[in-house]
Amino acid sequence: MRKLTSLLAAVLLSSSLSVHAYAETETENTVDFGYCDPENGIYTINVQENKALLHDLDNSLTIEEESELINEIINAVQYKNFSVAVVITDDIGSDKSDYGVMDFADVYYEDYCGMDTDGILLLLNNDTKYDWISTSGICIDIFEHYIDHIFDDIWDFVYNGEYANAVSGFCTSVVYYSDSPVYEYDDDDYYNDNYYNDDYYYSDDFDSYDIGGIIEGVFALLIFAGFFIAVGIIIFVAIINSSYKLKKNQGVADYLLKDSMVLTQQTDTYLRTYTTRTRVSSSGSGGSSHRSGGSRSHRSSGGGRHGGGGRRR
Repeated sequence: MRKLTSLLAAVLLSSSLSVHAYAETETENTVDFGYCDPENGIYTINVQENKALLHDLDNSLTIEEESELINEIINAVQYKNFSVAVVITDDIGSDKSDYGVMDFADVYYEDYCGMDTDGILLLLNNDTKYDWISTSGICIDIFEHYIDHIFDDIWDFVYNGEYANAVSGFCTSVVYYSDSPVYEYDDDDYYNDNYYNDDYYYSDDFDSYDIGGIIEGVFALLIFAGFFIAVGIIIFVAIINSSYKLKKNQGVADYLLKDSMVLTQQTDTYLRTYTTRTRVSSSGSGGSSHRSGGSRSHRSSGGGRHGGGGRRR
């Protein structure tokens, strides 16, 4: 079937692979379409020094969907100036473990996009249903704290097998989160949420807030409340004093008749023992931050350094 539609694919590619970026900027047309193989769902395209890659290895997409999606991937590469790759497969090789999935994605990126180059790869793994995002170069830091966000954005599509929408959403998320600034995050894994609108980002202008006036208002309110509390206490004490005449407590001897009770024997009787336990927390314990499975940075079996994370369907 794919052979019968390969000619149609060539026409679609020539008409739909137009060069435009997410921002209204002129981009030099240096796209090499010589590595497209629509018959096998293989699109490995050079965009200057980067790669736009779509490998639909198990025919999860139609040719029409592939031609549209590779265009979106090219746009993301041109706009962000790093490689963007998507691989859909139902065979990751002999190692079906989670580590095998991670290594498959990392080595696949290295084979087609280069060792330790800047880029990101989405593996839609229809073999073990454990999907993975691999990052390389500067993208390790850019996307370190956004892997879960990207999965959240596309997860309904992935889970329902709507791979065209998943790939399109991935391209949009890559552009969006790479426009967010990179911060030094603490162990609480703080996510920057101050960047969101249709233009991909905005920045709060903190000078527009009168912080000093707010502090002064709160301080005045506390003084005002403290005054009324003090007046209330004084009135309450005055009422108590006027209603009751306090008398000094008498000792025990005042309530006993002299020589009315004599103790002739003294004994100590053992009744029961109480034992208490106190949990001692280890100084090294603590809650781990929420993150997709994976590590901040690791070496693949091919030797490259990668970041990323995975999620199971």
